Amino acid sequence: MVSISGFFLAFVAWVKDPELPARVARRQGPLHRFLAHEMRVDRLARGLLAAPLRVFTERIVFEFADRRFARGTVERVVAGLRGLGSRVAATHSGALRVYLAVALGGLLLVLLTLAS
Repeated sequence: MVSISGFFLAFVAWVKDPELPARVARRQGPLHRFLAHEMRVDRLARGLLAAPLRVFTERIVFEFADRRFARGTVERVVAGLRGLGSRVAATHSGALRVYLAVALGGLLLVLLTLAS
């Protein structure tokens, strides 16, 4: 609805009554001048706010949060899982007798626990 009304106002201002924009600009002098030079305000805001915030986020937040914290955490988790995988792989010798002995030992431990 807003876009349709915008098209309607533009049609009225530029096609039906071409003098309307000039009349509005004269009546709303300070507001018109401010809006006409809005790009200067945008540049000022960009220079005072956006650029420093961008530097802050790139240098501080990205450096700490991504590189040190996230990557460091992921690397530590991966290293721990690799170590765990190596230990588990070491117990998998493929010797059926070892597996059977471990299973029987576990069964014996369960039975002793239940008996007491």
